[in-house]
Amino acid sequence: MERASARYGHRVFLLSDEPYRRLRFDGRGFASPASFYPWTLISYSYGKILLAPGQRVGYLAISPSMPSEERKALRDVMFSTQMALGWCFPNAIG
Repeated sequence: MERASARYGHRVFLLSDEPYRRLRFDGRGFASPASFYPWTLISYSYGKILLAPGQRVGYLAISPSMPSEERKALRDVMFSTQMALGWCFPNAIG
């Protein structure tokens, strides 16, 4: 990822979609890419784990190892995007 960032001339972010991270076979462990690469975003959906497809309950986490200034800027952009799109809110719980 670092080489790709250098090649493209800007930071490459990694999105790790992890709603099924608890499903592992043969006793294998799981390590999120966020523990290795600071510019990782983790998406998680409770709707998939709870077998409630269509329920928009989950989160997008920013790696705590990302530099704080970049983490804050990304958090602000994600909040603005969520507000603008409107579909990023829980739709029906219960």
